[in-house]
Amino acid sequence: MRKNVKWERRQLRVILLCFAAYMLVYTGRLNFSIASPLFQQAGILTKAEIGVLGSTFFFVYGGGRLLNGCIGDYVAPKPFLTGGLALSALCNLGMALLPETGFMYGLWALNGLFQSMLWSAALRNVSMACPEEKTAKRAAMILSGSVGVGSVVAIVLATIMAGRGLRQIFAVPGALMLIMSLLLLLFLPSQTMPAATPKRHRLSCLRDPLLLRAILPAAFHGAIKENVTLWAPLLFMDRYELDLSKAAFYVFLMPLATLAGRMLFPVWYGKICGHNERKTLIWAFLLCAVTTVPLLLGGAPAWLAALALALISVCTSMINGELVSVFPINFRESNQVSAVSGIMDCATYGGSALSSAAFGFAISAFGYGGMFVVWLGLCLVSVGLLLCERPAGEK
Repeated sequence: MRKNVKWERRQLRVILLCFAAYMLVYTGRLNFSIASPLFQQAGILTKAEIGVLGSTFFFVYGGGRLLNGCIGDYVAPKPFLTGGLALSALCNLGMALLPETGFMYGLWALNGLFQSMLWSAALRNVSMACPEEKTAKRAAMILSGSVGVGSVVAIVLATIMAGRGLRQIFAVPGALMLIMSLLLLLFLPSQTMPAATPKRHRLSCLRDPLLLRAILPAAFHGAIKENVTLWAPLLFMDRYELDLSKAAFYVFLMPLATLAGRMLFPVWYGKICGHNERKTLIWAFLLCAVTTVPLLLGGAPAWLAALALALISVCTSMINGELVSVFPINFRESNQVSAVSGIMDCATYGGSALSSAAFGFAISAFGYGGMFVVWLGLCLVSVGLLLCERPAGEK
């Protein structure tokens, strides 16, 4: 018997507007990756400065997700989403002016801060528009697809704009986000804030057993998720002696795999794991561990390495969809959806930021195999943490 979810027009409008808004967020984030070689060729930024700019964004974004996640539960989500998107747009438009390096650091750090306001606000808009928990979780799964779609759109758009000049890589996303913020202001319904939560319930989420056991796996999957894209180009150029154009073909599989993971997540969560959130995470980490094994074999052909990295991206995308999108919906009654989402995302990007330099040392000392051994260990430790005895009453 088929289970149908009936969406009201108001709910559909909220979901579609939030989906479009968060999809465009990635055009003003991943554009920097495409712009990096052009910055270097133009003599505007060195490799070291490019690296510092990238790390600055992730550290500010990770810390901002925790801060704004906690604040977001006590303010209306519409102005939080609209304002954050508009301010991020202005940062991108500022980058399009190609200011001095010091101003670039400030603008990109502020971009990380303003973008850290957006996911929790989008998730709360969707959650508050759907009164039933099952409906809210399905809406959250749809919203999580904006990450995959946005990643692909961002890379394609930035690649096209790169042919028109460095300024356009930032100016066009900035203009699109600014227009989208205006559309949100005009057409996104204002959500009614829930009654004030008693003080004794504030951050009671930190006593939730599954949340506590999921923090380290969130950091571990973040360490893998972001470093797939970071190290894949060098892996194919160093291990397989491919030129940049051929390596780029394999690297482009990663955002497509991220999108595939978001599209497969509802099936993985619902059909395969029976809406059991622990099983969703455990089986995804196990699949990720198994997929890492071919990468440990130095003689594996390039196509097999690309396939393995793509499957790892699919797994980490599904893990991210569970931790940041669906799991926080469990905390609607205590009005902590935004806080829990912020905690999970902070752990994810904290793991990403801290691991990048560590993997650089590991690759220098032991080759790429050293990094893949660590990935395998992180997956298995995550499975062990999630397999801990389930307390009574846990979902």
